[in-house]
Amino acid sequence: MVRQPLALIQRAEIDEKLRKAVDLHRSGQLERAEQIYREILCDTPKHADALHLLGVVAYQVGKCAVAVDLVSQAIEIDPKQSSYFNNLGNAFKKLGNLGESTQAYYRAIEIEPDYAEAYNNLGNILAEQDRLAESIDAYRQALKINSGYSEAYNNLGSALQLNTDFKAAKRAYCKVLEMQPQFAAAHKNLGLLSLLMGDFQNGWREYEWRWQCDDFASKRHRFPQPFWDGSSLNQKTILIWTEQGVGDEIMFSSM
Repeated sequence: MVRQPLALIQRAEIDEKLRKAVDLHRSGQLERAEQIYREILCDTPKHADALHLLGVVAYQVGKCAVAVDLVSQAIEIDPKQSSYFNNLGNAFKKLGNLGESTQAYYRAIEIEPDYAEAYNNLGNILAEQDRLAESIDAYRQALKINSGYSEAYNNLGSALQLNTDFKAAKRAYCKVLEMQPQFAAAHKNLGLLSLLMGDFQNGWREYEWRWQCDDFASKRHRFPQPFWDGSSLNQKTILIWTEQGVGDEIMFSSM
C-alpha cells in the first residue's frame, strides 16, 4: 500500500473544508462559512482563497473596510485572480473610494478581458463619476461578452437616459423585459423614461413596478379604501399622501 505524503493529505483536507465553506456561503449561511474560512487560515495563514472569501463575507455584512484589508491581503499572495480585484472594487465603491474602485475593476479586466461582470461594475462606477460615454462603452462591452446579461442592459438604459439618448434607452429597457418580463427595475426605469417623454399612460403603469424594487426606499401605505384607478373623481374625494417627499403632495394637490 502506497501512503500519500502528509502535506498532500493536509492539502486535501483544506480543499474539502473550503468546498464546504463555499457551499455554506452560497446558501447564505455566512456565519458558518466565516468560521470555516477562519479555521483554514489558522492552519494556513496565507491561503489566498480563504482570505478573499472571508473578505467577501465582510463586504456582505457591511464591513467594507475589513473587506478591503482581507481582499488586499489575498491579492498580495496571488495577484493574478480577476475575481479578487472585482470584489475589491465592490468594497471600495461601498466606501465611496471611486478612484480606487475604478482601478480595481480595470485591473480585473486586464487579467480577464472577457469578464462581463467586471465591465458592468466598471460601467456603474464610471456612471457615478458622470463619465457617461465611458460608462456606456463598458456596458456595451459587457453585453458583447454576454448578450443575455439583463442587468447590464438595464444599466445601459440608465446611462443612455442620463445621456439624453431616450430612444436608445427605451430599446435597452425593452430588451431587458424581452429577456426577463418580471425585471422590476427595468419596468420602473421604463416608466420614468415614458413619463419624461410625455407618455403618461404607459409611464404611470410601468412606474407601479417601483414597489417591487429592493432599492425603492419609500414605504407603501395600506388604506382600507381602494387606490385611485384614474377614473372620474366627480362627486368623490381623493386622499393624497407623501410617497417620496412633500413635493408629491404639493404637485398633485394643485392638479
